[in-house]
Amino acid sequence: MVLSSAGVRPQHLRTRHNIIFRSGTTPGGKRMTSPGRKDQATAPPPPALPPDPAHWSLGDEAQREALLPLLLQELASSVPSRRARAAELLAEAGADEAVPALYELLRRERDLSVRCQALRALHHLAGTAEAIEGPSAEELAAWKDELLAGLVEQLQSIAPAQRWSAAEGLGRLGDPRAVPALVGALRDPHAFVRWTAIQALGEIGAPETVALLLPLLEEPDPLIRRSAVDALGRFDTPESREALRRALRDPDPTVRRNAIDAVARLQDTAAVDALVLALDPRNGLWLRYSAAEALGVVGNHRAVAPLIEAAQDPQVLIRRVAVRSLGLLHDSRAIPTLVRALRDPDPQVRLHAAEGLGRIGHEGVVPQLKQRTNDRSTVFGRRVGDAAREAILSIRARTASQSEPGT
Repeated sequence: MVLSSAGVRPQHLRTRHNIIFRSGTTPGGKRMTSPGRKDQATAPPPPALPPDPAHWSLGDEAQREALLPLLLQELASSVPSRRARAAELLAEAGADEAVPALYELLRRERDLSVRCQALRALHHLAGTAEAIEGPSAEELAAWKDELLAGLVEQLQSIAPAQRWSAAEGLGRLGDPRAVPALVGALRDPHAFVRWTAIQALGEIGAPETVALLLPLLEEPDPLIRRSAVDALGRFDTPESREALRRALRDPDPTVRRNAIDAVARLQDTAAVDALVLALDPRNGLWLRYSAAEALGVVGNHRAVAPLIEAAQDPQVLIRRVAVRSLGLLHDSRAIPTLVRALRDPDPQVRLHAAEGLGRIGHEGVVPQLKQRTNDRSTVFGRRVGDAAREAILSIRARTASQSEPGT
């Protein structure tokens, strides 16, 4: 090695070295390769699972085949969440070759949430793995009984994380016998435990759940009433719909807002009048916002006039949601309001107005839309001008189809 008097590589040698290191070629332009190694530039990377199991997915058919061995290995992971996710994806893939490994996992596993996922996977694969030796129906039933008892007991743990895990496991287990315990969990002081119990009740979907939820609407604690309302919104029965309409008149505004979301989820048109009342400016901002949003989902002709008034509200959030809902109702009475909204100072209001006119507008509003085609304001990554141009195209396509003979 040649060094200068200062002990530093001379500049011409450092430059030559840097060129080689950076470009991977010699000064003559030849590709450099390490001795005994082939150029790996085009070699596909080996299959790998992300560190977080929540990000695991099967991908396409080729990726699925490559990942199945990795998922089988993960059944022996020291991390419970990895074992549970691997069992879930093996069932989703219909990998009947995983039955022996899942059977073994279920026999040795001590984590209840993992056992629950392994049992669920075995149930799912039972119909596709007849030629592979696995647990009998009696063994599966016995394990399910054991799991149910363990999870119900864990639901009383002093640790919120344990209670949340138990509620999640009961939802995965899908056994209607867990419903009373999960309804009781709606009284839990920890919000995330209550939310998980609500999700579990919806996942189980047992019809008898509604009768157990109704008394909770009379509880003095609004948190319990809110949880009951959220859970009822996952059961589309005459009893749940009627109860949710009553909850729209609850004295607590947070309960009323949850009830608004629930009737929108069920698309209960019988709740329109109560939703219109919730638009009253004397109510809180977010209650009014939820009501205007719900009317765009379940509204009918009775919702148009109140939404037209709300579209001129001084609060911009109310104008945004009212204009958007008017565009969803497909009622021609909203067209003048949507045209005026094209001139609103808020770009999101203008965007929703253009989108709404694209759905219900006619040739008469095209000139106003043309005035907005150069609007470069961007909302959610979309330009208002682009929405105006698309609306014009939609109107003209609709007009052309209506003018064709026989239409």
